[in-house]
Amino acid sequence: MQKANIVKIVLALKTKVLVAGAVLLVSIIALSIFLITYQKTFSCEGEVYKHETTIKTNTGSLSAEVLKEDQERKQGLSGRKCLPKNGALIFEHQEVDLHGYWMKEMRFPLDIVWLDQDKKVVDIAEGVSPESYPDVFRPDKPAKFVIELNTRSASGFGIDIGDELSW
Repeated sequence: MQKANIVKIVLALKTKVLVAGAVLLVSIIALSIFLITYQKTFSCEGEVYKHETTIKTNTGSLSAEVLKEDQERKQGLSGRKCLPKNGALIFEHQEVDLHGYWMKEMRFPLDIVWLDQDKKVVDIAEGVSPESYPDVFRPDKPAKFVIELNTRSASGFGIDIGDELSW
């Protein structure tokens, strides 16, 4: 009788260990997925941006989402509540041109930085306010990339015309 009880106890313990191991494994997988997802985003006030690259400037770095498709570029930051302190959007155009930007449906001011195909800064519009709409802001020289960042961030990160940025 005692031998049968011992076998039951051992089987019960094995089951509990297997269940605990399965719960631990599922928890580790869920935590890993969360951390991977979290590391690839940045946010403010509930607005979530994909962290796709890091822009390196003279004095720091910015987390950036890259917009390559026409529809993404047209939407940009319009209607969004904010952009994180060290966040930016990179607009990658297929053609080098005098790409114009406006503040339609914007809720906060921006700095707009235009870069050529070598990622060299060709023009900067600082402190562009939502009230400037429908004015269109264009660079003095053709650009392939446009970066939108929080107002005063261009000077705060030491970005000047002629600088070469990297990402």
